[in-house]
Amino acid sequence: MTSFTNSEGQQPARLESALKNAVVESWDELMPDSKSGLIHIEYQTRPDGSLDFLFIWASKIRGYWNLVCELWTRPLWSHVAGIRLGNDYHDPAFTSRLELVIAHQNEYATLPCGRGLIQVYPPGDVEWTEATHRKKAGHSHDPSLSVRKPVAA
Repeated sequence: MTSFTNSEGQQPARLESALKNAVVESWDELMPDSKSGLIHIEYQTRPDGSLDFLFIWASKIRGYWNLVCELWTRPLWSHVAGIRLGNDYHDPAFTSRLELVIAHQNEYATLPCGRGLIQVYPPGDVEWTEATHRKKAGHSHDPSLSVRKPVAA
């Protein structure tokens, strides 16, 4: 099993960083015509540290949030497993990046158990460089999580 490492090559890279990098790589598609704004990645993990679900929200205007996507890793009575895109988001490259991270989440250092929030600000040069570096260490697309039709935001 391949394990991703941080830039120093000593510790496994954090899943938080991989999720953030997937957003940074797709910033222009997720936040078109906006060099400002904020993206939230809201998640919940299981006791073993694996993701249970995540929601990605985008805000171009303070206080107003649009659902980019939701991802459930297992089906329940209220939803199916997979990624469902929000009405205004249809970027297959972002979906592929997110699927890739989720498919290989066991190769990263886990997120803290419970609920959490990752805030992604407009990327600067450092963030673009880090995202590009991580992308070079990626795997081929794994279709194990299917994309569902858009959901109402």
